[in-house]
Amino acid sequence: MNKNILFSLNFYSIFQTINAQNTANVTFQVDMSNVADPFTIPEVNGSFNSWCGNCWAMSDADGDNIWDVVGTIDVNTDYEFKFSADNWGIQETLLQGSPCTMTNFGFTNRLLNVSGDTTLPVVCWESCNDCSFGPSSYSVTFEIDMRGVTDPYTIQR
Repeated sequence: MNKNILFSLNFYSIFQTINAQNTANVTFQVDMSNVADPFTIPEVNGSFNSWCGNCWAMSDADGDNIWDVVGTIDVNTDYEFKFSADNWGIQETLLQGSPCTMTNFGFTNRLLNVSGDTTLPVVCWESCNDCSFGPSSYSVTFEIDMRGVTDPYTIQR
């Protein structure tokens, strides 16, 4: 009977060691300095937390507008994520084809795959880089005055 207890304890110890190596603590950081929309609390949403809304709420302890949160995810697994705020009240619009993004089913999200505990670099809201690089995309409105056109035309958007 003592051998069974010893075997069970060893098996449990090995299982705990293997299980601990399958997850990683990841620190997510976003610079909210350039966010035009009003917000209260940013959050991280992704395939690792079922796009849960505000369950991975971020904090800014030193008031520098760089918000962070630590989450535990599986290692060596591909994830998609993005930053949002106030339970999806606002969310990033990421540029398709950027080096940190992937587009699936019409949604462009950030990519993540880690092999151990990681602190991700600070990124600017809606950018793959820090805020010193400026935004990765701009909103542009084009207008044309068609009042003088006499030929038939159709409006396409």
